[in-house]
Order: sequence, then C-alpha cells, then structure tokens
Amino acid sequence: MKLSLALIPLLSLGITAVPVADVYDLSTPVTPREDANILEKRDRRCTIVGADVVNCREGFGTPTPIKHKLKRGSTYTFTCWALGERVIVDGNSNASWQWIDSLKCYVNGHYTDSGCTSSALGRCSWD
Repeated sequence: MKLSLALIPLLSLGITAVPVADVYDLSTPVTPREDANILEKRDRRCTIVGADVVNCREGFGTPTPIKHKLKRGSTYTFTCWALGERVIVDGNSNASWQWIDSLKCYVNGHYTDSGCTSSALGRCSWD
C-alpha cells in the first residue's frame, strides 16, 4: 500500500515529462479541397421499375439499338449515368441514362428505382 502511494506522485511527474507535439500556426487559413463536399460515387444495385419490360440500349437515346430487354423487378449493378435523350413518361421527363457495365447498355432513369440517382452514381467518364 505504501509502495503504491509512493508511485502515484512519480507517475504523475513522468506523464508531465512526455514531449508535446510541435505547435502549429493556426492563423493561416485552410483552403478546403475542391471535392470536399462530394460523396464518393460507387456502383449501385438498382431494380427495374415502371414497366413490365424495359429496353436496355446501346446508347443514351431511344433511336439507338436495343441490346437487352429487362423485366420489372430484376436487379442490376449500375455504374454511372450519361446525359441523353429526354424521355417523358406520365408528364415526367428524364434525360439521365444509367449504364449497366455487365450488359454494356443504358436504361433511362424513369425505369430504375429511387436509389439509382445521378448524384448516387456519378457521371460516366466518357459522357
């Protein structure tokens, strides 16, 4: 007991003797990175909605050839989006076309679930 009481003051002195990190000049303003408020874009698993069968096309517009027909309720990994032909469904327009890399085709944003937004996916590098 006496030994532990004697060690307490010595330990507290030892802690105060630990070196302190360098002092930094906090008066210099910090410039935030350009992309500081942007969340990292990543692939999204999204479900086909809005029609029983949706065309997945070679390009981001209805004149481009159909590569695949996708069924409502099926889920795919979308990697990015491109700005293309504006499609109007029930008075709502959408010019965002989401890319399915595994199928190498685009689906208009009307036909993907709410998790497949432009902000969630990020723009395709080739668009």
